[in-house]
Amino acid sequence: QLWPLGDDVTFVPGHGPISTFGAERRSNPFVSDEALRGVPMERPASGPA
Repeated sequence: QLWPLGDDVTFVPGHGPISTFGAERRSNPFVSDEALRGVPMERPASGPA
């Protein structure tokens, strides 16, 4: 219900500094527009076995 708000809306997260919805959409893979639409995130390539 909050994500339709604009990118410039500021909030205080449960940890870390104050942020904006736009900054979180751009930098946080867990709340990106793709994640919220259900697009699977790519897993990082694993190192040598």
